[in-house]
Amino acid sequence: MEIIRDAASSAPDKVSGEYTLKVKAAGSQGHFLYLNTEDDYRDQRNVSIALSPKAINDLSKRYGSDLERFFVNKTLKIKGEAQRVKIHFMRAPGVPSTKYYYQTHIRITDMSQLEVI
Repeated sequence: MEIIRDAASSAPDKVSGEYTLKVKAAGSQGHFLYLNTEDDYRDQRNVSIALSPKAINDLSKRYGSDLERFFVNKTLKIKGEAQRVKIHFMRAPGVPSTKYYYQTHIRITDMSQLEVI
């Protein structure tokens, strides 16, 4: 919860740090893979670790191609910047509604930012 509080109070700026997080769920959207600390990524207590395409490629070489399955139930040490991100509900594909919620994201662009412990 400290990560979420710090990201919210620093918004729109990012908060740099090292974080130890347990992954409970994973999913992909577009070219990114999201590792979530809660089963429901919309949960206000969730922190989403957003893996970039480059990080996905490099991590796949190390851990295998099914990263969604591999990282679930693993504890990770993450070096990065936590940021509060506004997520809009969509009325139709590509058409945002006026309703939204916030998530806390840590973007991983290089596999050196992530360690399985």
